[in-house]
Amino acid sequence: MILERYRKVYPPKTVWPKWAVDKDTCIGSRCRFCFQTCPTGTIKWNSKEDRPYISGIGGFEKACLNCYNCVAVCPSNSITMTGEYRVLSGRYKTFKQSVLRQPMPFVNRNVVYKDIEKELTDVEKVIYKRRSNRIFKDTPVPEELLHRIMEAGRYAPTAGNNMPFTFIVVTDQSLLREIEISSMRILRLFKNLYLNPNFIKKIVVTIASYFMVNEMDQRPFFPLEKSEQRNDNLLYGARALIILLIDQRGISNPDLDAGICAQNMVLTAHALGLGTCYNGYIATAMKYMPGMRKRLGIKYPWKVATTIAIGYPKVKTDHAVAREDVPIIWFRGQRAHEVQG
Repeated sequence: MILERYRKVYPPKTVWPKWAVDKDTCIGSRCRFCFQTCPTGTIKWNSKEDRPYISGIGGFEKACLNCYNCVAVCPSNSITMTGEYRVLSGRYKTFKQSVLRQPMPFVNRNVVYKDIEKELTDVEKVIYKRRSNRIFKDTPVPEELLHRIMEAGRYAPTAGNNMPFTFIVVTDQSLLREIEISSMRILRLFKNLYLNPNFIKKIVVTIASYFMVNEMDQRPFFPLEKSEQRNDNLLYGARALIILLIDQRGISNPDLDAGICAQNMVLTAHALGLGTCYNGYIATAMKYMPGMRKRLGIKYPWKVATTIAIGYPKVKTDHAVAREDVPIIWFRGQRAHEVQG
């Protein structure tokens, strides 16, 4: 088992979801939303047929993350996905055995989401329908809305009520562009190390996975290829960026506190009619960008936890889609029962 984890780290043997487009109903270049919203760029565009198709990236057969963004934004319901993303062996083997299903919050009621939506609270509706937005309008976000978003973050629960976070807000478009370009200079090095596998890279990535297990999964590298191909576009044209900083001395687990804070802000943004997209790439790049940290006023004990791109969605992206079931170990009396969902 231990040897398998290190022998089969890279490239991992993967089963990809099956993707299909109905060419009779697809409206082609009048839309192209699936092509634009795909986080990895595995959806390409066939100009001759004026239709999307799936292609590999950087030596990998596909790069589909099973996120369903393409399904959510398709105005003609022409895209279907079946199956799931699974790594079959090695360090990043997928252990969950599950199926995809839409939100089913009510026990013993196997119905489609639209039939129960009217029974849900407003909070539940935002949670189930919120999608990461990657197609933004070129419209500024009013500062009063950004303040409301951060105020929701301020009210997140934290260990010991120590509130180990603060915010940097960037709406200056030239600075946003500088952050994108500077971050991609760093991130491109990691992307080039991982994509287009060869024997030397196999050794390097395998060793790196031992020391940086959270950074060597294949999925984060695919979107960087798309960003590079699209002029180092990391923020998808969002007009505002909230940089969430955490105090490294925070009580217990400040990263968890930051995650709760960030989700408060994201859900509030969507309730206000805005779109958001978490961006951990900039947080990673900031570790190696002392000049940018100084310019933004980031110094000890603060570090970047994550960033959130915010703007007005250009298309309807919020949509309830299928997600993997999560096994639940449920204790009823003295016996444990594992159930799906």
